[in-house]
Amino acid sequence: MNKMKVEEKRLPAETYKALEDIVGPEYITDDPVILESYSFVWGNELLFGNRLAPFRPLAVILPGSAEEVQAIVKVCNRFKIKFKAHSTGFETTSMSGTEPFLMIELKRLNHIISIDEKNMIAVVEPYVTHAELMYESLKRGLCFNALGAGPSASVVASSACHYGAGFHMIRSHWDGQNLLGAEWVLPDGEIVRLGSMAADAGWFTADGPGLNLRAVLRGITGANGGHGIITKVAVKLTPWYGPSKLKLCGTPPLYGFEMPENFKLYVVAFRSASSLVDFLYSLQEEDLAFAAYKLPLGAMTYIQVTTESNDQAWELFKAKTDIVARANYSVIVLLDAISPK
Repeated sequence: MNKMKVEEKRLPAETYKALEDIVGPEYITDDPVILESYSFVWGNELLFGNRLAPFRPLAVILPGSAEEVQAIVKVCNRFKIKFKAHSTGFETTSMSGTEPFLMIELKRLNHIISIDEKNMIAVVEPYVTHAELMYESLKRGLCFNALGAGPSASVVASSACHYGAGFHMIRSHWDGQNLLGAEWVLPDGEIVRLGSMAADAGWFTADGPGLNLRAVLRGITGANGGHGIITKVAVKLTPWYGPSKLKLCGTPPLYGFEMPENFKLYVVAFRSASSLVDFLYSLQEEDLAFAAYKLPLGAMTYIQVTTESNDQAWELFKAKTDIVARANYSVIVLLDAISPK
């Protein structure tokens, strides 16, 4: 692997002091040891040929409110300092740069502001993960999209800044469709609130009054924070018909949970891709499934999930049965019902 020298640059003293006045000395640092930890991110090898990005952050600052984020962005504009915001996802879009920048770490913005059970709406800050929101929602007979990126991913990032696809979206929709509002600090430091919240009417829709800015905020796949910092989002929840707490099983790291009695898992195989597509369209239109997931690697994955040992898997693979062949066009479907009946 190529070795790249990481350039060390620091904020001017006047800029550092202006930022320190916003958050206090305990929430800003330019300690090289801490800055180094923000330079080591998966994906750097592909971009730079090295595990470390070519520049450390100039400093790391932890705001505690949208107003502090706004003040930080205005200081960056005044002193012409570039900035990047980071929530829970360690990837190059938020952590690596080809020129010096200020790292705005949103770790202190980690609250579930509210869960409206009647209207099925949650309002959260950037460091709330899918696991946290799902856990709190299940206790109230609700749930949120189970994101493909994993339970540690940020709800704000998936709904306002990235695609937000997941296994549960055949029922819950993808996170971009679940976005009901956002508090957005623009690159110039102004704060915009989308939809009904702009008129202080609550977080129930991201559309209107006036122009709909949701497409500007995220489009289909999102801008990964490239046009400002999202400090809150409201997202739509969906009904959950299982128990308020799932019973875990398995051993680390292969955790699982016992299937609720009113859920049923199927592996459905087809003879062609077109038949599979038609089935998925019907599944969506009739709102029958809680979750659906096309099997990757087809036959091999089907064998893994339908056998209990390596010997059984090998025998099934050698048999080359019709069902194994059709597994290349197969999908896992999880159905749910209000009751076991």
